[in-house]
Amino acid sequence: SRLAVGGFSAGGRTALNVALGEKEPVAAVLSLSGYMHESDLQRHLDAGPPFPAILLISAEHDLDYVAASAPAMARHIAGRGLRCEHVQVPGATHFYPAGAAIHDAPGPMTVLQAMAGFLERVL
Repeated sequence: SRLAVGGFSAGGRTALNVALGEKEPVAAVLSLSGYMHESDLQRHLDAGPPFPAILLISAEHDLDYVAASAPAMARHIAGRGLRCEHVQVPGATHFYPAGAAIHDAPGPMTVLQAMAGFLERVL
């Protein structure tokens, strides 16, 4: 499958739930400032495949629970042997433009470039 789902905020949460909770056969998820509670994530991962590649994007000053959970979510997912990348938008709040610069990238990159590069690598 070369299908990817994604969304921002509640849409990012929905994209994660479609892929991990509903087990829709997607190849990739792009979750921009999305969130999944740790217990839900654990339950969905324990339920078994299929598992898509996941890109998590969060802002340095995102909603408190998003900023706190995104790095831990990425570590948890990757710790299960799944493909998961996380990038952060420095200095930004929950609402950031697609052209915003990001951290954790190999060189200067925007949110839009991070998403495009991720899709090129996984699809």
